[in-house]
Amino acid sequence: MLAHAEQQLGFALFDRRPSGLQPTSRAQRLMPEIDQLYLQLQQIDQLAQRLRAPEQLRIGAAHAIGQSLMAQVLLDYRRQAEPLPADVELVTGHHDTLCQDLLADWLDLALTFGQSLAPRLTAEVLDRADMVALVPPSLTVAAPVSLAWLCEHHLLMMQPQDPLGRVMHQTLRAQGLRSCGTLQIKTYSVIADMVLTGGGAGSGHIRSLSPISPDH
Repeated sequence: MLAHAEQQLGFALFDRRPSGLQPTSRAQRLMPEIDQLYLQLQQIDQLAQRLRAPEQLRIGAAHAIGQSLMAQVLLDYRRQAEPLPADVELVTGHHDTLCQDLLADWLDLALTFGQSLAPRLTAEVLDRADMVALVPPSLTVAAPVSLAWLCEHHLLMMQPQDPLGRVMHQTLRAQGLRSCGTLQIKTYSVIADMVLTGGGAGSGHIRSLSPISPDH
């Protein structure tokens, strides 16, 4: 098989040595393309399996939504629909990854925060919520909390490509504000954990916390 492959390609893939086969420089240049081909074959096989089992429902969710909302939703669904009419699989990920999985038919639907979508995807608004300030328990402040105050207390920033992060970065630039901290984090739950340990202040979407002042 190896000799046939080399004959078809017109060059040697391996040097035959007493110690064994050693890939040639040309073979090493082919390796990334071959790895990508195997990955695509695996994806085709996974898609074929999904098409053979349409009764399975695959739901994607942003990490924060998966943790704070979908866990209870799936438990309620299981209680109300036993036996389950379909197998349900929950996949959490970031917005870009969820969109890619939808376009590749790895997911049937996804729940994420408002953001621009690829042309082939459609979106429906399910809920709206105020952005809130996450403040360490050791700090006592009077609500509403201003962005200037948060910046003075090491505001933990979400990355600019994040939907809430984009809002925060644009607003801070418009107000001429800059956090005295330099940490940028993509996962909301990580920001919340860092706030609880006193690592700074943050922003999120949980309704029960102090609202950020709309004037700021």
